[in-house]
Amino acid sequence: MARNWKLKLIRPSESVKIAVNKGWADALKDLETWMQSDLVRAMVYGGLGIQGIAQTPFYKFVSSQDGLSQLGIEKTEPPKLLRAYLSTIKIIRKNNQVNIKFGDMALLKLATPHPASGTGHLQIESWLEWVFDKKKVASGFVPRNRMPVAIQKRIRVQSAPGGLMLSKGTFGSTGLWRFPTQLADFEVKWLRENVSTIEKLVQERAIVSLTKSFK
Repeated sequence: MARNWKLKLIRPSESVKIAVNKGWADALKDLETWMQSDLVRAMVYGGLGIQGIAQTPFYKFVSSQDGLSQLGIEKTEPPKLLRAYLSTIKIIRKNNQVNIKFGDMALLKLATPHPASGTGHLQIESWLEWVFDKKKVASGFVPRNRMPVAIQKRIRVQSAPGGLMLSKGTFGSTGLWRFPTQLADFEVKWLRENVSTIEKLVQERAIVSLTKSFK
């Protein structure tokens, strides 16, 4: 006699829900790991189709001869900002979601102290205060090529490759300086140009993570 076997799940909807929730939780954990390593690094230094902060006009300026001279910092200082972004961009996994947190101004300032801070010559602690807080300086920047040759050869000028901050009237100084306004909002521009790429990358990686968790 033929038999008909039947398999009955106890609360099938609940069983499926538990399995799906576990799979999603595992996928989120995998996604979080990838984002904190590969994605964050690409956001800072570039890669995966993302224009990194290191590739923005802002960073190219602050690490150029003119930028270094206007800010009064050495070439070893701008890379500290990139490392600060690398450590302060956080991937937060909570309530079955993964979020990206970046742009912590206080921590970025803390990681980028101005070398002359505390010497009595500056009223700022971080050179980012000129960027984010739009503080002004009562001196004007004079490019090196606008100075007499004899002045250019002096040691003080040689230590400032792009030029000097000088009082008003000295070699054409305007007597007032502030960070270029078109570069000050670099974070907003950077996010606008990269957000769609970042979202696409996260979505594609989420599919990969889900596929792995449900195998």
